[in-house]
Amino acid sequence: MNKPLNNYQQAAGNITILAPAHESAIGSPLAFSLDSVLPAGQTAQRYLERFGQHRWDWIFREYTQGATWQTEQRYPLTPVALWEKVANPYLAVGVRFGSTTSYGLVDVDAGSQYRSNLAPILDALESVGIVRTALVQSSASGGLHIFYALPEAVSSFALATGIAWALAGQSVDLAQGQCEIFPNLKSFNSDYHGHRLPLQPGSGACLLDAGLQPIGADIGQLLGMLDASATACDMELLRSGLTKGRTWYDAKRYRKPSSSKLLDWQRDLEDAIARGFTADGQGHAIIGQCVDYATVFLAKHDGELRDWVMSTLEAMPGYARWVKPFLHDVAQHLKGWMKQSDTLFALGRRWHAFADRIKPKGPNKNLERAARAAKAISDAVEQIDRADETYPTIRALVARLRELSGCSASTIYKAANLPLWHPEHNTPQRCETVQPEPPTADLGQPKAIQAETPKALINKPVSHLAPMRGYAGEALSQNEVSSPLPLPVAFSAIGNPKTEGADKAQIHRLRNRFACAQIFGKAAQADQVRREVRVLGYSPDVVLAERWDGQLQSCRL
Repeated sequence: MNKPLNNYQQAAGNITILAPAHESAIGSPLAFSLDSVLPAGQTAQRYLERFGQHRWDWIFREYTQGATWQTEQRYPLTPVALWEKVANPYLAVGVRFGSTTSYGLVDVDAGSQYRSNLAPILDALESVGIVRTALVQSSASGGLHIFYALPEAVSSFALATGIAWALAGQSVDLAQGQCEIFPNLKSFNSDYHGHRLPLQPGSGACLLDAGLQPIGADIGQLLGMLDASATACDMELLRSGLTKGRTWYDAKRYRKPSSSKLLDWQRDLEDAIARGFTADGQGHAIIGQCVDYATVFLAKHDGELRDWVMSTLEAMPGYARWVKPFLHDVAQHLKGWMKQSDTLFALGRRWHAFADRIKPKGPNKNLERAARAAKAISDAVEQIDRADETYPTIRALVARLRELSGCSASTIYKAANLPLWHPEHNTPQRCETVQPEPPTADLGQPKAIQAETPKALINKPVSHLAPMRGYAGEALSQNEVSSPLPLPVAFSAIGNPKTEGADKAQIHRLRNRFACAQIFGKAAQADQVRREVRVLGYSPDVVLAERWDGQLQSCRL
C-alpha cells in the first residue's frame, strides 16, 4: 500500500506549463526551459517566487545522525525540483542569494544572548525602514529566523552592509552562535552563505507570535506576513540606510594603501593574531585577518598561504577550545577567504614596492625623550647642590636648571619631573618630615617641610624667599640637608595611582606586541619590547611572562 502524500507532495505532483512550445526554423519543437515549469498551486508558486529566485549552489542535509550541510555545485535546481525537496520530510534544503534580492533574514541562534530579547535587532531593522517582520523557529533546536521582505529587489551586498550597519548602531554582535545576517557580508568573489528554507516538514519549524509562542506552520500565513512586511517597508529610508551602510563598511573594511595606513593595518592584524580566540563565533573573522596578513605583508599565495594560515591558527591562543573541534568549518571559511587573495596580493606587491622607503615604528621616542630630559634635570640639580648655589625664588632656580639641563621651562614643570627638584613635590619614598622652628607672627602656623629640599633654596634668609604654597617660610640649616636627589628608577613617578594606571595600560599593549613578536619569530621586536618595559621601570621577565597577575608593585626594578 502506498503512503499517502502530504500537501507539499500533492502540489509537486502536478505541474503547470507556463511557456508555450516554440518551433525552430525547420518546424521541430524546441525543448522547454525547465525554469518555465512551476508546481501547480498558488501557495507553491508564491513560495518559489519569494525564495526560489537563485537556485545555484543550493545546500542540503539529510535528517540522519551525524549528517552535515553539503553544497551542490554541479547543477541548479528547477522550480519543481526545489519544491519537491522542500516537501521532502527527510531532507532539509536551503538556498543562497544572487546579486539582487527582495527579502532577507536575521538568524538568532538558540543559545544567543538575543534569543530572549529581540528588541535591539528589531529596533535596528526599524531604523532602516523595515517595520514588520515574520518570526520563524527555524528548527527543533530553537533557533530563530527573522524574515523581512522588500517591495522591490535591491543589491544583495548593499542590503548586507545596510543591515550590518543598523545592527552595529544597536551594539548587536554579529558573530556565529549569536546573530548572523542573510545575505551576509561576504568577501570578494565568494558565494553568499546559504540559509535553510522556512517551514519545511520534519524540521520542527513553526511560526511564532510577538511573544515567541508557536502559532502554526502554515506557509500561506508566512507568505501573507511577508507581503505585509514588503508593503510596510519604507524604501526611501531603506535606500538611505543602504548608502550609509556601504560607506560604513568601506571605511571599516578597506584601508588606503599609504605607508602610515598600511603600517597601522599591519600592527592591528598582528595584535589580533596575538590575542587569538577568546569566544565562540570568532573563527570566520580571524581566519580572514590571517589571510589578509599573509597575503599583503608576507606575500604568500595559494598552497603556501593555506599552509601558513593553518599553522598560525594552530599556534594561536584558544585554538584547541574554540577552533579545533570545527576543522571542517575552518577549511570552508579559509577557502572562501582565499578567493579574494588575488586582489589582496596585488595590494601586497604595492606594499613591498615601497616598504623599504617606509620608516618602521621603532621605540617610543616620547618615552626616550622624557627619560633624557629627566636625567638632564637630575644632573643639573646635583651640580647645583655640589656648588652650594642658592636662589631666592623658584623662578630663579628654574632659570638655572634651564641653563644647565638645556630643557625648557614647560619640560622642567612636567608632573613627572617635579619630584626631581621642586620642594613641594618630593616623593614620600625619598623624604622625611622635619619639624620647623616656631612660626613667626606674620606667617602663621607653619607646615612640615621636606628634608630633601634642594640646596639651591636652602641657607637663604626667609625674607629673601617669596612665600610659596605649602612652604614653612623657614630655611633648613646646612646639617639638616640629606644627600642629593637620586634619579628615580622610572621617570613615570611610581606610586602615583593615575600614573600606575597609565603604566598598566602601556604594559598590556607591550604584552600584545611581545606575544605577536613570538608568534612571528621577530626576535628584534621582542628585544625592543623588553627594553621599553625596562624604561618604564619594570622587570620584563615578570610582566612579559605568559601568566602575570597584573600587579605592578611586585615587578618593579
